[in-house]
Amino acid sequence: IRKEKAEHIAKKVAVLPQTPTCPDAITVRELVSYGRFPYRKAIGGMSRHDIEQVDWALEKTGLTEISGRLVTELSGGQRQRAWIAMVLAQQTPLILLDEPISMLDIGHQADILNLVRELANQGKSIIMVLHDLATAARCADYMIALKDGQIIAQGNSRQILTPALVQQLYNIEVEVQHAGSLAQPDLQRLIVIPVHFGDPNPCA
Repeated sequence: IRKEKAEHIAKKVAVLPQTPTCPDAITVRELVSYGRFPYRKAIGGMSRHDIEQVDWALEKTGLTEISGRLVTELSGGQRQRAWIAMVLAQQTPLILLDEPISMLDIGHQADILNLVRELANQGKSIIMVLHDLATAARCADYMIALKDGQIIAQGNSRQILTPALVQQLYNIEVEVQHAGSLAQPDLQRLIVIPVHFGDPNPCA
């Protein structure tokens, strides 16, 4: 990767860091349009195709109506969606997302994760960092558990998501339960519940 030009890498990999930053006086549309930077020529503005990709990304993240507002005027959740829209506009086969739903309410979390699933079904490879284990188990095809930079477990959620693994990762006792329809096992979801959460006397 160090041997390739930055613009070539940017056509292959889009990255959403955990704490992205941008200039103060920039609108949502301008931020999202940065995703098209690797495809733009040295002279001239965006092409019709570039504009179409920006419009698509804004629509997919529910930001079309506020695309003219300054990013600094947005709520934390809206700002997060603007950054995700920029990543989508980049149109790369590989997408790296670091905590993409951390600042979103439950409705927008579902919207973003459904969009991520849609992109994966279209053939894109998506790697996400998620600390919500139940959400990770629900949306991931393959999970990798890391601690101190080392892989300690990997596989699908039903293979690796156990109370012992959570204890090893977070030093907390939990129960891992199945929720959903017994008649349709494929619809069942894993739920991670701290054993002593809310217990006024967990040591008793």
